[in-house]
Amino acid sequence: YGLVGSEMCIRDSYWTGTAKLNTTDYVNITSSNNIFPDSPLVTSDANNPGNVTIRVINEKGAQVGETKTIAPGSSVRLDQIPAFSGTYTIQGKASVAGTYTFNID
Repeated sequence: YGLVGSEMCIRDSYWTGTAKLNTTDYVNITSSNNIFPDSPLVTSDANNPGNVTIRVINEKGAQVGETKTIAPGSSVRLDQIPAFSGTYTIQGKASVAGTYTFNID
């Protein structure tokens, strides 16, 4: 049956979506309830307008792991997010404002 909705974990799915990013603030890209240890692989679409700095925050708003910078057409593996750590959110801030497409595996 798989996991759906709020129970879905990025580890069990391949997520593709877009986010409107700016150059001044981190913007939410996607969230997941993490029931496994996870080190998501984030791919920035080759047509994205610029580099993106990516970070993960937990439900308390604290950053998990290091920030990573990703160029259009490249991928970066995020630091491990502990199992059963609650909801975490992947956020991005862009070098050029615009709409960005990401794949997260």
